[in-house]
Amino acid sequence: MLYPAPVVVDADVLIRNVDYALRTGRPGKLLDSASRNYTLRSGVVLFAAPQIAEEAIRHLGEVAERRGVPLAQVREAWNTLIVPKVRLVPVSLEVVDDHRVAEVGALHAADVHTAALVALLADCVLASDNRKHFRPFGLPDCKEVPTDAVSSDLLSLSRFGIGAEGVMLVPKLAGAATIEGFKRVIATVGRDGAVLIALIVLGGAFLLATSEPARRLCSQIADVVGRAGPPLMQYMAKTIAAGDRVGAFAVDRVGEPDALAVVARRLAIGQPVMSTAEVAQELRMHGFGFRSGRGHQAQTRAWLTRMECFYEVRRGHWALGYHADPISL
Repeated sequence: MLYPAPVVVDADVLIRNVDYALRTGRPGKLLDSASRNYTLRSGVVLFAAPQIAEEAIRHLGEVAERRGVPLAQVREAWNTLIVPKVRLVPVSLEVVDDHRVAEVGALHAADVHTAALVALLADCVLASDNRKHFRPFGLPDCKEVPTDAVSSDLLSLSRFGIGAEGVMLVPKLAGAATIEGFKRVIATVGRDGAVLIALIVLGGAFLLATSEPARRLCSQIADVVGRAGPPLMQYMAKTIAAGDRVGAFAVDRVGEPDALAVVARRLAIGQPVMSTAEVAQELRMHGFGFRSGRGHQAQTRAWLTRMECFYEVRRGHWALGYHADPISL
């Protein structure tokens, strides 16, 4: 897997990342790899239950005392690092059908909301230093696979995602520019004149390609590719290995996804904001509908409103969870 699954974070990881930033002056690898706001370009999106964020905020005073800094400075670090990069997703325990959630709650009641979010977004990665509380999910012990090692792999994957996006952007922009330019040519000289110009350009390109300067340029390009090829292949191999490790660490889904899981996962890693019509179409594509005679789209909106994990960004447009407001300094 080249692009990681959604990442659910626990309170201890949030606190540790704030503490690390205050101690070193830079964000930890997990937060450094995360997308901001509603973008998914980096391939790493962080989620947490609102109860977990509240628990972490209650411990910020301990971080300030440990680092010997004013509480306002710790809160500012929270607002800078956590607020824009972690989306809070409330999940009702009654709507998640996964026996592991109740088992986690029996081990440690405070972690039941994180367990419900993990069950909703599975397959996903759970970043937690208290893995003994999540034994029902079958996570390896921290001594076997440290949370920092998983964060490092996620950072590698996010950098690969950003690089791939950048590489793909060049031909996209070039293609768009060519199309727009050709439209302007047609508007100026007419369709027949544009065809004649295209033939002249193609002829010129053929002559250039068969000229001595073009052959020298092709030779230089081949030389660069020959030198860059082996390091690039090594980088690809490392990225694939990182993806395999993250995939092996991820929590698997139990059973087939229901309607809630289908829409939540699409919003988590596929399309960060969907209209009511798009959600209705997504439900139909997976065979989900409503028994009442009312319109499917109207009932979809009513269903989205009932599910507390969905947040209406603007009228008729939905996201998974929300970004918390900055806390007072």
